Amino acid sequence: MTIPLSIGKYTIERLIGRGGMGIVYEAIFSSIQRSVALKVVDKQLLDDNEREIILDRFKYEAQAAGRLFHPRIVTIFDYGEDERNAFIAMELIRGDSVHELLLRDPQPPLEKVRDVILPLLEALDYSHAQGVTHRDIKPSNILIGPQGEVKVTDFGIARIESSALTQYGLVVGTPFYMSPEQCMGEDTDARTDVYSAGVIAYELLTGRRPFTGKGSNASVMRDVLDVIAPNPSEYNGRVSGQMDYVVQKALAKKPDERYQTEREFADDFRLAVARKIQ
Repeated sequence: MTIPLSIGKYTIERLIGRGGMGIVYEAIFSSIQRSVALKVVDKQLLDDNEREIILDRFKYEAQAAGRLFHPRIVTIFDYGEDERNAFIAMELIRGDSVHELLLRDPQPPLEKVRDVILPLLEALDYSHAQGVTHRDIKPSNILIGPQGEVKVTDFGIARIESSALTQYGLVVGTPFYMSPEQCMGEDTDARTDVYSAGVIAYELLTGRRPFTGKGSNASVMRDVLDVIAPNPSEYNGRVSGQMDYVVQKALAKKPDERYQTEREFADDFRLAVARKIQ
């Protein structure tokens, strides 16, 4: 693959990675010498039948995240298009994702789990207060900077309250981390992100996902709908019964039986970790 020298007003430095909606480069905003992460979709590589939907969704990501200004959320600086590409310029985080953390250490210490989950819940609490539900919370969308700072990214299928663009919620998310209501194609609200954060907590505590199915997305979604996950303490002796309760409440099948806000979830999670560490 040939890396372009520039895209729009951005000078390309290096390839960072590839995602479901394009390629991410480290780039320089030349006029002010600011380093950014530049997420790029090559319009010429898109299928004619999908081009409009994909480009609308890509622009929607910029709109959803662009209205959010919080230290726990990756900042969007710019959206642009040229004849070949559509691109989003965003804050550059030099670090890993929670996905990479799990690859290195499938059961990190409780203090590390706390230091991921509480900032995640803080970010989601703010996002929901601004009327934005993420709907695709998963390990690769949670970044960890060099000083341990946690940042949420990728609002590509977010739902903005009172927006006509919520139709793109038909692209529902990543099955392992989807709530039961997402699996059913039902309306979602902030509690769907509570559920996904519960899945992340479960995976960090146990080194495994609560629902794995039998190798297909359909089987994963059936488990999400019908199976009660084993308590995290069954896989990790450092996990208390109190933490089991917290995580299982976050994973409740019915939204009304979950934590209704991230703050409630965070308060109980913080207390469960503190009592175990003592």
